[in-house]
Amino acid sequence: MLSRFLVPRLSPQNRRQGVAEPLEALLQSFEGIFDESPSPWMTDTHYDAVGYCPNVDVREFEGTILVSAEVPGLSHADLDVTLSSDGRILLIAGEKRPEYPDAGEDYYRMERVYGRFQRYLILPTAVCTDEVVGVVKDGVFTISLVKCDVGPAAKQVTVLAA
Repeated sequence: MLSRFLVPRLSPQNRRQGVAEPLEALLQSFEGIFDESPSPWMTDTHYDAVGYCPNVDVREFEGTILVSAEVPGLSHADLDVTLSSDGRILLIAGEKRPEYPDAGEDYYRMERVYGRFQRYLILPTAVCTDEVVGVVKDGVFTISLVKCDVGPAAKQVTVLAA
């Protein structure tokens, strides 16, 4: 269907010579891609932010899931971190505020981004929700999560300053 609108039909000679096959195969792989809007939970990450949203790393080391997020300029008080009841979804939320209030200043260039953000991460495995603590140090939020079978209940994570 989509190929009909994007590419003009090729002549029978080109079809016999195999010119059209790779292009048609590519276009067929895109058929239906926009028919449904995918749920954000179908991917391993989702963010809900207008401006700023931290980049994250998720890795495993010796039975522990380690999550690191770049949060330059944010303190532990600026972050709200929650682990879901099943121990599979980590929510990192917060707000990056401007350093200086707008007191009638005229900007010539404004490239830094501010605002509230929410970053949902689907973890590769369930983690235990007991005694989960995150640390903010040098603009990086780090949390260590111990792998387990099933987490008991949703847990608010304590974030400490380093």
